[in-house]
Amino acid sequence: MELFINYPSGNTSLNITKRGKKIFSVKVEDGYNKRNIIEICRQKGPLKSIPFIERLDPYNSMHYATCFCLMVEKAAGVSCDQNLQFIRTVFLEMERIFSHVVYLDRMFRASDNSVFYNITSSVKEMIIDLKEEITGHRLYSSAQAFGCLNFNFSQGNLKQIGKSNNDIKIKLNEMEDLLNNNEAIESVYSGVAIIKDVDSCPGFSGPFSWMNGKGNDARLGDPYLAYSDNNILDIIKNKYTSDYNCAFSRIKAIIQDIKASIDVITHITGKDELTYQISNRFTDDIKAPHGTHGQNIETPRGFLQMQMDIDKNGNIEALDIISPSDKNQKIVNSALRGGLQDHVCMAWESLYISMMEIDK
Repeated sequence: MELFINYPSGNTSLNITKRGKKIFSVKVEDGYNKRNIIEICRQKGPLKSIPFIERLDPYNSMHYATCFCLMVEKAAGVSCDQNLQFIRTVFLEMERIFSHVVYLDRMFRASDNSVFYNITSSVKEMIIDLKEEITGHRLYSSAQAFGCLNFNFSQGNLKQIGKSNNDIKIKLNEMEDLLNNNEAIESVYSGVAIIKDVDSCPGFSGPFSWMNGKGNDARLGDPYLAYSDNNILDIIKNKYTSDYNCAFSRIKAIIQDIKASIDVITHITGKDELTYQISNRFTDDIKAPHGTHGQNIETPRGFLQMQMDIDKNGNIEALDIISPSDKNQKIVNSALRGGLQDHVCMAWESLYISMMEIDK
């Protein structure tokens, strides 16, 4: 049996073998979202590649662009000022919240619970409006460049983010209270898509790999930007508490991770004089030297690895991107095997895999 799934981060077809009403095995079919981004970036200078890199996943565009910029900056020996590092961190955490809220929205819609997805819809719009107000773009923001930002950041922007962050926290607390006092969502998702053999999936990463303190988080393992701040590290460390395995526990894990992001943003926006002027930007002729360069960061879905080879002309000779979805797709068969055919769509969506990241 083949099941075609239309998902915000890319379409896929699940090739399902079943016995009765239970799933025996699942194979994920890719290629539906192929854009040849890796090939497009080859033989281009790194600067011209940023808009394509951003399009690898619509809900992680800032993460992809930041990872790429950090790789080029490190290769070129460019040192960014502290304000830039903190502002970039704020936007990464904002995008992390946005991506997680899109995930929750899909999960609540699959359960047909309008109370919950009304909350997620309002939070999504809140973040999109805020991002557009500051950067001038809603998605694919083109906000990052080498050693700089493509927009000014003022004290007024800082206050806007602080207010929105507080409003999101109120909405999240409302959602969490409803979740704790309403068994409707738990009855739908509890026990669905249990990952049965996590240890046999090397490289599995992201919020669902943080079971009982396990799993890799690049923000902790190899801190970048403002993540070396001890207060931020403590916030991130404190979320490793429970065994998040079935679809319902994934919803709880995502909510906990959003709360951590809110606390990180609160900590950063409490700083004075966190501003940035576009006039401080570097010139556009920053080039990575000939050779091989790499960078890892943590995205909402997990561990992202980038590596590029630069030729003697300063262009990209080869580009290798290993997304969290590339690794995490290996858990699909384990999670869906043995489940009911009627649950396959919600089980798939609970795994938070982006086919756009895989297809590239």
